Amino acid sequence: MLSVDNLSYKINNKDILKNVNFTIAEQAITAIVGPNGAGKTTLIEILARIRGEKVNIDFPKNKRMIYIHPDMLVLDFLKTKEYIDMMKSLNGISDQEFAKVLDDFTPLKINDFQETELRHLSLGQKQKVLLLSGFLSKPDLLLFDEPFNALDINAYNAAVDLFQQYKHKFGIFFSTHELQGLSEISDSIIFIENGTIKKQLQKHSGDLKNDSEFLQLF
Repeated sequence: MLSVDNLSYKINNKDILKNVNFTIAEQAITAIVGPNGAGKTTLIEILARIRGEKVNIDFPKNKRMIYIHPDMLVLDFLKTKEYIDMMKSLNGISDQEFAKVLDDFTPLKINDFQETELRHLSLGQKQKVLLLSGFLSKPDLLLFDEPFNALDINAYNAAVDLFQQYKHKFGIFFSTHELQGLSEISDSIIFIENGTIKKQLQKHSGDLKNDSEFLQLF
């Protein structure tokens, strides 16, 4: 679905990304991992066209890429239910499809705070709303920076299940510090260090069988 070839990016003449090459398959879950400051967030922002406007990314023009980030909750005076209803309207979601997604998100217990204004939500609750926003955005490819941040173990497991359940509808590319079990939920894992892609492991080629394959890269 998406390919990046020899991508480099500098800030104030400092190399942030250097000759980056990787691919993101259609209807697959791709994770990018690496130490703090490795360039994960910068890379995601370049894919989302927030940075590096002149960088060439090979992504079909008829496909929709959505970047999920906290600024999506800028209308924080809205109640959670009002915000979710707004996302439904903006993306032209049918009542039937909307009900199905909300039902699938039941384990995240968003109903518990649907009458609470966004500005009064905890970090974990905001993260749940952001996840739901992404799934309601009718994407072909969803970009997440640390989607599991601030989630407790039950919410984390529910989010992972949702990723697996919906990957046949759209691709997911995300950064994470949650490494345990990552090989089970990902179709591909990219390891980045000092702005350089060190390796991309993929299940279909047989080099991503368990966590040890990428943990040894750290």
